[in-house]
Amino acid sequence: MSERDGGVSWEHSNGTCLVFVQVEEKILGVQNNRQGCGLNHIAYKGGSLSQLNELQLELEARKIKILKRVGTYLCFEDSNHFAVEIYAHE
Repeated sequence: MSERDGGVSWEHSNGTCLVFVQVEEKILGVQNNRQGCGLNHIAYKGGSLSQLNELQLELEARKIKILKRVGTYLCFEDSNHFAVEIYAHE
């Protein structure tokens, strides 16, 4: 994990990189509707279970809403109300 301009990123050894940044203030009031048109969630196959546990701790420390956690699966909500799913390798 590394800090970026206004956000944070996670890079996997396979080169996949996730970057989460705060949206610009002028569009903070625009809310995502998961049942509307467009992207409503995204899922990634992540690293190890211990890395998934670390991610959950980091999200909780940043007060990011955890939608669901079961075993090797973690789903959280980003600042635009998109669900982001991460699956750990066992």
